[in-house]
Amino acid sequence: MTSLATLQVGGHGERLHQCKEVTLTTFKSIPMQVDGEPCRLAPSIIHIDLRNQADMLQKTKRRISMPHLNDQQPLPEKLQIKVNRISMAAYEALHYDKDQLKEASTPLGVITVPGDSDLETCRLFIERLHEDLDQDQQRLDQAGDVSPQKLSMKWCFLDCTTADRFYRMDRAQEHLNYVTEISLEEIYILDPELVLQQTVATSPGVPDPVDSEEHQDQDRQTQFVFPSSPPR
Repeated sequence: MTSLATLQVGGHGERLHQCKEVTLTTFKSIPMQVDGEPCRLAPSIIHIDLRNQADMLQKTKRRISMPHLNDQQPLPEKLQIKVNRISMAAYEALHYDKDQLKEASTPLGVITVPGDSDLETCRLFIERLHEDLDQDQQRLDQAGDVSPQKLSMKWCFLDCTTADRFYRMDRAQEHLNYVTEISLEEIYILDPELVLQQTVATSPGVPDPVDSEEHQDQDRQTQFVFPSSPPR
């Protein structure tokens, strides 16, 4: 019943079956709209005949934004996509600055997926890629552009197609989104357990211990001590 009510207000439901004729029997009242006015449909028998009269096959997966028929471009059979990983600290600090957030990302590797793959399929390829990298630790050490830290189970995709910022994508909706909707060459994932190794540097107000000792040695060599009493 909830799905039917959602469909009435423009929501998206799950495809149960493809047919030309269907009869639905309801046993509860369903909120509806008639000419823009809210109302409730009493328990009834709903008969739908030839709702879609065009000869077509309905896809099992749904696109968020369908392009115009004249603007559709053929998708390549295979896509080579570079995967970049972003830490939670960088995301919270820079998610409104897309350029800096991209620079703060760490490359994870490159995956090759079919052109019509959804994000759920890409997740399998990314996890398989990371497993291969873990098994080949020697290759990880030689390739300095690959992060050696293990990929956590809580990572999610980031949508970077908007003009203002990055957005996290719900894992439960990954099977509804194609990878071509967020990128064709490069995708970004958010790993909340990723910890970047940063070089610890002394602040400007605190002198470096090594430099301080060197300066002290130079001061001792150049320092002249005046006698406390005049020479006789």
